[in-house]
Amino acid sequence: MTATIVLIVIACTLAALGKRLPRIRTLGLDTVILIFVPSYLVYIQWIPPATVTQARVSFEATDAIELFIAIVIVGGILSIERQVLVAGLVRIVLPLCAGSIAAALVGTLVGTAMGLTPFHALFEVVVPIMGGGVTAGALPLSIGYANALGTAQGGTLALMLPAVILGNLSAIVFAGLMSTFEKRRGKKQSALFQDTTPPIVCAAAVLTVPLNGEERISGIWTIGAGAAIIIMIYLFGFVASRSLGLPAPLIVLTVATVLQLANLLPSQHRSSVLVVYRFCIAVFTYPMLFAVGLLLTPWGRLIEGFALVNLVTILAVVGTLSITGYLASRWVGLHPVDGAIVTITRAAMGGTGDIAVLSAAHRFELMPFAQIATRIGGAVTVAAALIFVRHLSR
Repeated sequence: MTATIVLIVIACTLAALGKRLPRIRTLGLDTVILIFVPSYLVYIQWIPPATVTQARVSFEATDAIELFIAIVIVGGILSIERQVLVAGLVRIVLPLCAGSIAAALVGTLVGTAMGLTPFHALFEVVVPIMGGGVTAGALPLSIGYANALGTAQGGTLALMLPAVILGNLSAIVFAGLMSTFEKRRGKKQSALFQDTTPPIVCAAAVLTVPLNGEERISGIWTIGAGAAIIIMIYLFGFVASRSLGLPAPLIVLTVATVLQLANLLPSQHRSSVLVVYRFCIAVFTYPMLFAVGLLLTPWGRLIEGFALVNLVTILAVVGTLSITGYLASRWVGLHPVDGAIVTITRAAMGGTGDIAVLSAAHRFELMPFAQIATRIGGAVTVAAALIFVRHLSR
């Protein structure tokens, strides 16, 4: 508990520093700082290994990161009106497909031009970037490649990790750049996907509920009811994932979507969920990003990814995702920056990567669509790559 509290204090200090540096924040680099600094501090052992171990035990025991992702998904879905949700799901398919295909082609061509073989460029750099992270993407890819090609699974995984990590980092920076680009053009975010109440305002409203009388009881009931609904959906997703073999966030996303589309939650319960969602976004985002850097981002692998050939190829992939997503979103009538940012999450490192990317862009309301891009898009990418590699090995 002491280790966790100390790490939260450090995370909040770094977050405060990032907020006081406007240029850093507008580019999304406040998020990068929160991931890089703890990773480096672990590498030089300024954060003792024992502290890291205690933090890892705490996070694994409470499943804190997955629970936070569940809160963001459920709250994000329920904050979108049903008509907008349906329109968004239908329209986002084209930017995602167009961006993924274009990124695969451009990334392979650029990597080949930089001296990589086409196989290495596509299957060991481009595909891992869009595979949905380490656990859902790089790990099954390394196992599948090893079985099909007769290579060592550990060595194959080590080759792909830098691309996954640096691809995630590039996605964070590009998302921040897209958000900055929109602000400099003087454009406001469209009503599509938008939840108009700022999270910090809602968090303040919860924290300032009167301490006596019926209003206090009402406030406590609201928080408790919202938390209970989210936890029940999270637990259902956790249990179902063990039985179905699907990622728990994908199941949570499906349940929340059904609840919203079928209007199964009474309005007061939906409002309760949104209060908890906005409070958690305002309070726990930065500690969670710090935990990602501390526990899930090895410094050595991160630095390896900065080899020039990898860096240029990865930037080509993420840049193509952003540009294609922007143009395709305009064609189907989506807000182009929203569509581009969702498309960029194809390069995110799982659910935690989605948190970092959307935090850099200040658009947590896009989390449901980001999860579709990362989880479903990643699964399709991994399956297609494994089928193709098995065919080549025959």
